[in-house]
Amino acid sequence: MKKTAIALVLLFFISSFVKAQENKNQYLINSQNIPQFKISGFGGPFMSLTTINNKAGLMFGGQGAVTLFDRLYIGAYSQSLVSNNHTSITIVPGFFLTKKIDADIHFTHTGLLVGYFWKPYKKIHFNLSSRFGWGSLSLKSSELNNEGNANLPQNKIFTAIPEIGVNFSLTSWLKINSNIGYQFISKRHSQNNTQSNFFNTNDYQGLQGNISLLFGFFE
Repeated sequence: MKKTAIALVLLFFISSFVKAQENKNQYLINSQNIPQFKISGFGGPFMSLTTINNKAGLMFGGQGAVTLFDRLYIGAYSQSLVSNNHTSITIVPGFFLTKKIDADIHFTHTGLLVGYFWKPYKKIHFNLSSRFGWGSLSLKSSELNNEGNANLPQNKIFTAIPEIGVNFSLTSWLKINSNIGYQFISKRHSQNNTQSNFFNTNDYQGLQGNISLLFGFFE
């Protein structure tokens, strides 16, 4: 009788334990679906084909960012015009004199880079990003000395470039990224009062495409 009672008690505890395992606490948020926190980063060079004075222009630059959860990234970039884009401008070298000269366009901007990788664990995946930068748009001519160039149009500018792109994961530390976007520009103020309205921002806005090498930790 005693052995039977002990056996029944043991059976009761075992069945209660099994039932407790089956009836686990339930929560509105499943922690297994929350991505594990991870911080990494990437950086590298890139080239952009953009709109300069209603013509194609080539820019070269570099970028770097910190990546959270392998998806969200925030960092900085900088790029400058490297192609030979030029225009003509009329200057006034003296009283009652005018002269038309050729001048090279100088364009550079630096700023914030933010974006998001969509399903980064895939070999080919997409991203959304934006660049917000501050820089300058100016003219320089070999026909003028430093003082003459200082009087040519120079404007501080703000740029915003929303982009969508595709990434090719070559290794755990290297991606090739290609984006297409649209370059918006607004003038902040002129460096001098001489022909301060020479630059028309509509001539520098348009589609922009770039390709970049991203070196980092992508595992």
